[in-house]
Amino acid sequence: MYACVCFSVTEEEVHDEIANGATSEEALGWCEQERTNLVAATRQAAAHGLHDIAWKLPVAMKVCFDRLGYRTEWLTTHRIALASARKLEDWRGEVWVLTNLGMVLGQQHIDDAIGYFEQALAVVRESGDRRNEAHAANNLAFCYLILGRHEEAVPALLDALELQREVGRRYGEAVALCNLAEAYVELGRYDEAVTRSQEALAIDREIGAVRDEGYALHNLGRAHLELGRLAEATDLFEQALVIHRSAGDRYGEAQDMQRLGTSYAAAGRLAEARDTWTRARGLFEDLGEDDRAAELGGQLEQLGAEG
Repeated sequence: MYACVCFSVTEEEVHDEIANGATSEEALGWCEQERTNLVAATRQAAAHGLHDIAWKLPVAMKVCFDRLGYRTEWLTTHRIALASARKLEDWRGEVWVLTNLGMVLGQQHIDDAIGYFEQALAVVRESGDRRNEAHAANNLAFCYLILGRHEEAVPALLDALELQREVGRRYGEAVALCNLAEAYVELGRYDEAVTRSQEALAIDREIGAVRDEGYALHNLGRAHLELGRLAEATDLFEQALVIHRSAGDRYGEAQDMQRLGTSYAAAGRLAEARDTWTRARGLFEDLGEDDRAAELGGQLEQLGAEG
């Protein structure tokens, strides 16, 4: 399973500011320096009854934790944040924190992620906020996908897509389409994956969602790769890699390189495949993705044997 981490985040304006803004490198560098202090500050805020700060600080830092692969800090701060949001009876804060907890557990393929997304969806439905319901539906659907429950993911994603269109949320529509393309690739429905990826790509370019454009390109590349269109797949993975590297998205970069290496190997470009897989393995190791790193190690051994 090679899921693109493409959740639909509430208040995506904050996400986009850090993801695509001019100060993204500075923000990531600051987070890297201060991550231990950020955990301590969250604990202290909650301990002193400053619950508004205790839930908002981790949420503000989630994008940086995600990009840098700091999942321990992400999980620790958000568990504190959830308790604080509930003490304040702030349903929007609760939904936001539940969503972020589902994301970090989903990335690690932990089944508990489903429960957090279900809680978020239940809270937002009770509020009657259809726009946020669309967010929550997208995230729950994608969680099925990254847990390998692809057959369940498709109807959930189609429902989420309908909701996104109903509320006129183009960003969420693109996310649902991108994730639906991922599900279709996993199920071997490659032509449908191409169609949905192209739809997602068009919207991402229309609204300027550059990082998400990279994931749409990645999925489109995967579908072409499975259909045996190596030149098209290689070009698409290379485009995705440029985008994710520029955005500082290390997980996306590692995924792109792994797929690009596969495309190189299939085309007989073995030296390029070896170099690309080696760099991808190093990135996955840095991110704590031991299974992915081990998988690449096996691919490199096989490549060496074939060579």
